[in-house]
Amino acid sequence: MDNFKISSVNFVHWLANDVNVKISPKIEVADFRDLNQGRCVMATDDIALDEVLFEIPRESILNIETCELSKKYPEAKERLYDGVGHWEGLIIVLLYELRVCGKESRWWPYFEVFPTKENMNGLMYWNDEELKHLEPSLVLQRIGKDSAEEMFETVKELIQDFGIQDESMKSITWDDFVFVASVIMSYSFDVEDYEEEEEDDDEENDDDDDALVEIVHGGENPSVRDDKSLKSMIPLADTLNADTKKCNANLMYDEHSLKMHAIKPIAKGEQVYNLYGEHPNSEILRRYGYVEEDGSKYDFGEVPLATIDKVLQTEFSQINKVDDLLVQVYDAIRTDDTVQENLEFEDIVVDSCECYVDGEVPSECALLLQIVVVLLQIPNIGTFTPEEVIRYVQRVSKKCFQLLGSGKMTKRCDEIWKLCIIERLKDYNVDPNLDIQKLHTTRNISELRHVMADVMLKCEVASLTACKDAFNAKFKLIEDQKLLNNILKRKVEEEAPEPKKKRARKNKK
Repeated sequence: MDNFKISSVNFVHWLANDVNVKISPKIEVADFRDLNQGRCVMATDDIALDEVLFEIPRESILNIETCELSKKYPEAKERLYDGVGHWEGLIIVLLYELRVCGKESRWWPYFEVFPTKENMNGLMYWNDEELKHLEPSLVLQRIGKDSAEEMFETVKELIQDFGIQDESMKSITWDDFVFVASVIMSYSFDVEDYEEEEEDDDEENDDDDDALVEIVHGGENPSVRDDKSLKSMIPLADTLNADTKKCNANLMYDEHSLKMHAIKPIAKGEQVYNLYGEHPNSEILRRYGYVEEDGSKYDFGEVPLATIDKVLQTEFSQINKVDDLLVQVYDAIRTDDTVQENLEFEDIVVDSCECYVDGEVPSECALLLQIVVVLLQIPNIGTFTPEEVIRYVQRVSKKCFQLLGSGKMTKRCDEIWKLCIIERLKDYNVDPNLDIQKLHTTRNISELRHVMADVMLKCEVASLTACKDAFNAKFKLIEDQKLLNNILKRKVEEEAPEPKKKRARKNKK
């Protein structure tokens, strides 16, 4: 056997004999390298709905509670719970197990089945030429190398603050950090902390598997004790591949163990799939380094606000300095108290609008476009003072919120949206002869990444195309002038002087 197979055999033996994992005889760890899928879990017999595929004791998962670092440095354990975020904590824990404990680590047979750096395909590992294949996808803006570099410096400072004396922990490199962070990104789970729950049963648990900060995505990083969950590495559970359309198993937690249940019948010879989250292919590629060849169930493309502005500037070019006017309008929507109240404090000015493969477009995007399209049709809007613009934004935002709430939209808004989709699709240049089978057959890493990029872009194009008629399908279209008349009439009524009251005539005697 080659090293890959030897590591698999040792891993399964370790699971069953050293860390007390109960494994159903109906599954096995299989070798799918010939399909570029590495290890996976296969059904060796028919599996019924809700059947338990394996059960893992909580003490056999790796996190800040079970790690060797917390045993050797008890004072560091409290810091890991209270003063450090989930990501930094598990990164330090995993670095310690790999670099300090090494082969003496309780989890070494598990580490032996980790992917090598050469097999990591998350976007942090792509070179500049490979990343260019992802253009024009906005996923390029979410790689977050700057955020990762900041966390790398934080991790090094924490290692020093913890007083960890082991020399190998003082020489952590950027490559070490990226590898461990990428492994955590790809394979970790957020496990509810029952011990913390028992100590404070009355507090609401706001656990959200997708809300925790990610190494390359910025955002607030809650402490473990605040969040009441443990970011953990779970042997065998992370061996399952994931697929948004083929998912047939789910990991469920109880007080003492974690159990993988079949959520639908699984036939003998079928692969067992988990679900990593409701992610589009672009996010699956960014986080996990692969794509679903027939597209994710949750795919979307994005129309940048800059593209919408470009279309608006072209369609309303008769307005003097229309680009400056749009800036005024967006600023008023973001900051004016009356407008915010009219919109029920929804943040509708975003950098891009998501267009889902099922033809759904967020209501916030529809509302923003409707407000702007109506405003730009108001006579002489380009000559208004900033104060007048704000007053009109206040009035129009209220009317448009009511209009869309009643299931209606103006025809011009629908037309502008179609033009926005057409303009965005011009950015894409997807190979019409894309050979998707290369996802499984090529052994050249750069070629594989090129194909994955093309598959991802193809999914974004399909999503954008599906949303071209999204507003026409969702709303009843009305004439723009009808809404404009209502708005302008109200304006005239508000500015007209109040009629003088006639004095009652006195009766003459």
